[in-house]
Amino acid sequence: MEIKYKNDTVPEEIVARIKTELGGRKLGKILDFVISSTSLEVTIKKMGTSVLTFERNQQEDGISWVLTQEKIALTHRPMKKDMVEKLAVVIRKTGGEMVG
Repeated sequence: MEIKYKNDTVPEEIVARIKTELGGRKLGKILDFVISSTSLEVTIKKMGTSVLTFERNQQEDGISWVLTQEKIALTHRPMKKDMVEKLAVVIRKTGGEMVG
């Protein structure tokens, strides 16, 4: 799985847009994003905790994060596909794309 943003190179601005888009949605209440110089962690907390860790790849025409590790809570496994699809919609609305 990979998150791509073309023509965007400032990770903090991208994450801020994602958080703004999530706003008061139910999904926004259970997702948290932690960004560092080398990675992006997406944490899902509701009836368990799941963590998706993405490695940052800076590119000339933008930025991408590639999934390198995932720890999915047992209670989240049946909903994983739905959660990823909802996150992909938010990423598209903020100018990016999720592939894979």
